[in-house]
Amino acid sequence: MMLPILWTVFSFAGACLSVNGDKITAKDLARAVPEFAALPGNVSLGFAPLPGARRGFAGADIQRIASQYGIKTEFRDAVCFEWPMQRLERSEVLKSMREALGSDVEVQEYSLFPAPPGQIVFPLSGLNRQPQGSSFWRGYVQYGADKKFNIWAKVKLDANVTAAARADVVGGTKVTVVVRSGAAELKLEAQAITSGSKGQIVTIRNPRSGRSFVAEVTGRDSVCVEAVVSQGEMEK
Repeated sequence: MMLPILWTVFSFAGACLSVNGDKITAKDLARAVPEFAALPGNVSLGFAPLPGARRGFAGADIQRIASQYGIKTEFRDAVCFEWPMQRLERSEVLKSMREALGSDVEVQEYSLFPAPPGQIVFPLSGLNRQPQGSSFWRGYVQYGADKKFNIWAKVKLDANVTAAARADVVGGTKVTVVVRSGAAELKLEAQAITSGSKGQIVTIRNPRSGRSFVAEVTGRDSVCVEAVVSQGEMEK
């Protein structure tokens, strides 16, 4: 059970430890205070900060938590945690847009603020398409289990974008997946990674497992997968 932590507000002079989940765990703290390795690594000690922010324990916090778990340590320093952040790569931004559009695009500007590592997604639903000049496109970086960090870009579109905008399945949106095995059918929800119209093949991601697979577009927001992908594989 996660302890109720009162986060101490103070400045950290040194580098913070990286965190990549919703919680700060005993495994995370053990990188600074080795004695905490005696606890199961998944013991939650508090909520992780949002990307771009920092959270930490003062020495008194660490002593109190150690005492509650029967851990003896002489560690008295402060420890802070933060998400690792990085600048977006233009090539990755462009790749995501091309997958969503099914056509080329010119990236004029995009978010330069550091973002957490993850999958860059520019869904067509976030594109404010303008017939002339630049179009504004809202996207996000999908990080952690199911978190989104907002990003943006200004782009210049080519004539083929109109066809992509009418796609039956749009990258970044939810779709209904029908898995067929003979006469048996299984339905589940997944997320489209690429866009496509009826009869085309698109890439789909299972949000529970994070695994990607291909499927045939059968209609608006719906795709079909034959038994080549097993039911067990889909549900994982």
